Amino acid sequence: MMKKSGSDSDDDMNRSRRQPTHYTAFMSEELLRLKALHPDLGHKDRFRLAANKWTTEERHKYPVSDRPKTTPRKRVKSLGKKKGKSAEKKKKKRQPREKTAHIAFMSEQLLRLKEDNPNMAHKERFRIAASRWTELKQLKQG
Repeated sequence: MMKKSGSDSDDDMNRSRRQPTHYTAFMSEELLRLKALHPDLGHKDRFRLAANKWTTEERHKYPVSDRPKTTPRKRVKSLGKKKGKSAEKKKKKRQPREKTAHIAFMSEQLLRLKEDNPNMAHKERFRIAASRWTELKQLKQG
């Protein structure tokens, strides 16, 4: 026997759907119309055109009082599941690691470069500091 997926369960089948809003109905029809007119456009572009049309032409036709009232969705209560270890780990404060020689060097160099050249882009400062670190590392090795 095949197991039904979550959306096809008996409870979902018996539940009545809310009446679609004017916006939802408009967008469904408009997206179909735009797809027939402009098959070359992607969904995102067709959606943007339909939403702009709704905002500029259609929205004012439906006053707020005529809009169907929506009911808030029911919240699913927790079934008493225990929190996993990952949730407990997140709560614990971790001690920060000591700065490595590389991080300390880069921090110092970036500050110096920023003081010397305040208008230089960060990316450029970082590139210079990294090349200095490489040079320093090569001098120590050789």
